Amino acid sequence: MPALPDVPGVTRVEVDFLVGTDANALIRWYQGYEGGPPAAADVADAAGEVFAALSGAAPAVMHADTSITEVRVTDLSSATGAEGTDSGAIVGTRAGGALGAAVAFLHNAHVGRRWRGGKPRTYWPIGTDADLVTRQEWESASVAEFTEFASLIQYNLIGVSSGATVWGEPVNVSYYGPPNRIITGSTGRVRTVSTVRAVPLVDIVTSFSGNIHLASQRRRNQIRG
Repeated sequence: MPALPDVPGVTRVEVDFLVGTDANALIRWYQGYEGGPPAAADVADAAGEVFAALSGAAPAVMHADTSITEVRVTDLSSATGAEGTDSGAIVGTRAGGALGAAVAFLHNAHVGRRWRGGKPRTYWPIGTDADLVTRQEWESASVAEFTEFASLIQYNLIGVSSGATVWGEPVNVSYYGPPNRIITGSTGRVRTVSTVRAVPLVDIVTSFSGNIHLASQRRRNQIRG
C-alpha cells in the first residue's frame, strides 16, 4: 500500500476506548488548523482540551463497562508531524444494561461536496439498553442527546490556540479518488484498488446528524489486545 500524502493544515484526533475487555476500540476525526505546524507541546495541549471535554460529558452517555483511556492528536502536515496525548480513565455512569460490544451510535458528518462512496462518520460506543425503543433503533430522545454530545466534542477545539497554531473546524480528508485500478493477483483473483490522490481533498464539516438505527463495529466483538 502506498504511503498517504501529507495534509497541510490538518490534524487527526483519535479517542481510545475500553469496551468490556477490548482495549482496541477507537474513533477518529480530522481537525483543521491555521498558523504554523503545531509543535509537540501544542498537539499535547489539544489532546488535553479534548480529554477534558470528554471527562465532563462522556460519563453520562457511557455504560459503566465502557471507558475512555487516551486521546491522541497528530499533525498530518508531514511524515514527522508532532503527536501529543492525554490519558487517564473516564468511566461511564449511564443507567441501564450493557449493549453488545459491537453496538455503536453512528454520528454522521456532512460536507458541501457530493461524491460516491463512504461518507465521514464516527462510531461511538455509547448508550445502554435503556436507550433502545426496539432491538434495531435508539429512542429519539437518546439520538438527540448523543448527537449533541458527539457534535460538541468534535467542535470543542474550534478557536483553541497553542503556540502559533489555532484549531479550526472539523474536516473530512479524502485520500482516494478515481480512477480505480483493477489488479489481478498471482492466483487469478481480481480486485479493485482506489488511486491515492496526489493532493488530498479537504472539506469543512458543515453539520452533524445522528442515525436512529443501531450501527455495528463487528471487530469490537473480538479481543485483540
